[in-house]
Amino acid sequence: MKEKGLELSMERDYGMEIDALKEQMENLQKTIASQMGQVSKMLQESLSGRYFDGEPDKCCSKEPGKYSDRESGKDSDKDSDETSDKCSDKDSDREPGKDSDTNSDKHSSKEHRKCTGRDLGRVQLMQGMHPDKRLSDLMEELCYKTQEEGGSGLITYLGIYTTSSRQSNWIRSSVPTEDLLSLAESGIAGRVLACIGNTTRLSILLEILRGPKTVSALVEKCGFSSTGQVYHHMKPLLAADLIAENERQKGTYVIQSNRVQGIIMLLAGISDMVDETYTQGNWDEELDSDM
Repeated sequence: MKEKGLELSMERDYGMEIDALKEQMENLQKTIASQMGQVSKMLQESLSGRYFDGEPDKCCSKEPGKYSDRESGKDSDKDSDETSDKCSDKDSDREPGKDSDTNSDKHSSKEHRKCTGRDLGRVQLMQGMHPDKRLSDLMEELCYKTQEEGGSGLITYLGIYTTSSRQSNWIRSSVPTEDLLSLAESGIAGRVLACIGNTTRLSILLEILRGPKTVSALVEKCGFSSTGQVYHHMKPLLAADLIAENERQKGTYVIQSNRVQGIIMLLAGISDMVDETYTQGNWDEELDSDM
């Protein structure tokens, strides 16, 4: 009888332990669910106008058009320039139901097969354009918003550019395309392209973008014969406030922090234009002298 009583006592103890373990598992599941909810919320906020400021586990709310730039541990926030976006899928530019005969093999990926559209009225809602559901959802949001606001379109873009000494992050949300088109109509776009479109000035700009440079370093990197040539071509870049002398290191030049995203996004747009996946163009044709 004593042994039987001891056995029953031990069984009751095991039952209490099992109940305690169940309670711990339930608490753990609640904690995980809560944390997943927080992560999901942070991702949604990051796509709707928040940016990472360079410090781990720190996400700061910023208005559209703001960016974070970090240089040797120092952060600064300024208004960003208007830029153009690199679309995640050029298939959206084609008329519904029409495929490119010359590139059909290149469009057989899952994301293209799943991409569908339906009319909202003036705008066609594009669905499943990207394998990342968050990006596809963002595209749908832009379609709905464009339909509601009645403009020609909206773009949202984000990016990061980092070197050994500096880092720039940027997010812009729902930028009206009409604002971008007005840059060409007003002549601003032409003046900007003329300033940096010169091959020599562009090579200087890109070398400084890769990292701070002295004039003597630019002579060596860009193949100049004298520092005078460098100063001559740097003058328009300085006047446009694209580059500046580093205040903490005299004689060394850096890209202005609020210009980094504009340069990178401009190159992204050029990448779209020279992409031969969907079309081909001759960019070496001699331009008319009157243009």
